[in-house]
Amino acid sequence: MVNVWDYPLKPSEIKGIANCSADVQGNFVSWSRGFILTNASSFDVSLTSLCQHVVATTYMWFPHVTDKQAFYICDALGTHLPLPMTGGESYELHRVSRASWGSDKFYYGFISPLRDELKENEYRRNFDGQIQPYHTIIWTPDEPNGDVYENCVYVSEYGFYDVECTADHCATCRFLEPRVFTLRGTCERELRNTFFLAQQGVGSLEFTGYGSYHIRDHNHTWLWSDGDHNIAYMEPHEFNFPMGRRAWTLTGEHPVCGQKEGARELSLSVCSEGEFTCDDARCVPLETRCDLKFDCQDQSDEQLCSVVSIPAVRWTNTPTPCVHTCGEMDEQPQHLVSIPEVRWTNSPDTLCPYSR
Repeated sequence: MVNVWDYPLKPSEIKGIANCSADVQGNFVSWSRGFILTNASSFDVSLTSLCQHVVATTYMWFPHVTDKQAFYICDALGTHLPLPMTGGESYELHRVSRASWGSDKFYYGFISPLRDELKENEYRRNFDGQIQPYHTIIWTPDEPNGDVYENCVYVSEYGFYDVECTADHCATCRFLEPRVFTLRGTCERELRNTFFLAQQGVGSLEFTGYGSYHIRDHNHTWLWSDGDHNIAYMEPHEFNFPMGRRAWTLTGEHPVCGQKEGARELSLSVCSEGEFTCDDARCVPLETRCDLKFDCQDQSDEQLCSVVSIPAVRWTNTPTPCVHTCGEMDEQPQHLVSIPEVRWTNSPDTLCPYSR
């Protein structure tokens, strides 16, 4: 709707318009009168229906990637690889693929988040490390059949099957809601450093910001641009995507905050202000940064702690890993002794903390 007033609205009126509880017509330009429609159809809807946000599930597709690349891409985009729980969900995933990209872009089978590399037939989800109950995995007939040689799991149109983890395959990321990214490390704290994710073709990504900012892949180099001016380009990386903490180089073509050209570390992620962005773009609570426990899967939350201000009560070095775990200790009768007093030693090398 378009309305124009020649006076400032009251806060209550603005709130009513925002939550669709009030229909305040403009006295200068009014949506309800004065418009001439040309080659347009009109229909009436209820006022409250304008505030009902129905978000459909969307998918992004990436052909010819390894399982490691697929895990990174989906997690870095703020979601994860889909895990169908029924045969109908597996079939629907492939139906959407055919409908979206046509038969020439349709690949038989998609990479799933399941692997059993640590222990045979104990399938863990990559995005949280938890074990997926074996009876909940919808296997196709005669699967799994790869023994210790096939530790990755793909999703076919009819269910799951195990494969070797060496081959490239197709991956899809499923989004239940739109993801919004923030570019940090630029010295700018503005809304135009907020970017919206889009995919114009299979395997591609594009980040569009407010105004004329955008981040795009140009001839295999990621560029951060303002209109026709390139602000910075991303240095080559193992995963040629900008999500996470990356090394960028300011071109000097379009200065940012008066900074000179040169190398900078920038982060692009869905993480909120109260979260730390891991190198791989995963998010962990900010208070877990440099707390002597690895919270990021890539352990980047415990790196460069010398530049972080840490309270005096906290240790500054990660403790020596435990030599034994409960599963590795010999099972034998133990003699228990009552200890009336324990003296605490502040040496971090003597500690064996529980893992998180």
